[in-house]
Amino acid sequence: MTLEQGIDRNWLREAAKVALTKGYAYLPGALHPSHVVAHLERASSAAWRPLVAADGPVTQCVEEHALLLSEPAARTVVDLFSSVFDIPDSWSPELTYLRYPRSHGYISPHKDHRRYLRIVSCLSLAGTTSFSIYHKNSRTQVAETWTVAPGDVVLLAGAASTGDPRPMHAVGGPGNSDRISLTLRFLNGAQPSET
Repeated sequence: MTLEQGIDRNWLREAAKVALTKGYAYLPGALHPSHVVAHLERASSAAWRPLVAADGPVTQCVEEHALLLSEPAARTVVDLFSSVFDIPDSWSPELTYLRYPRSHGYISPHKDHRRYLRIVSCLSLAGTTSFSIYHKNSRTQVAETWTVAPGDVVLLAGAASTGDPRPMHAVGGPGNSDRISLTLRFLNGAQPSET
């Protein structure tokens, strides 16, 4: 692994196969510490914007900051994940820092929107929290839960993937400090419905 990559390509490629079949994959400690630090430095100057508190049945107490794709930190992540996940050139990347405030940050059980294709990548940068996957179409029956920490990566199958796409999942509240993550999604030019 090189520092330019920040994550082992082979490990990521194998995890992607699992996520596309099973619906999700968890890679503890996958992101190199130097990349965690670099992204945290970038996030420290972010202009945070609260997400809509209620999005249909989903409650989310989270703030976001979208990265410009021209930024070197963004380009490195997008180029690596695009090549590993075999993303078509026609798909547009969306790269966002998310901050879960220590006192009340969380996202209730939900599926990612259909507009997010193939793989959604969640890279943990600061803080710890629970990340739960639910049994198919359930908002109450948990199938797996991990305590994600800085450097951990979670991959979720998006729309237009094989197997069991778009798993129901939730992100719990952080412990004693804010939690910050970096989420990479891919969108096609034609936007499908939100259901």
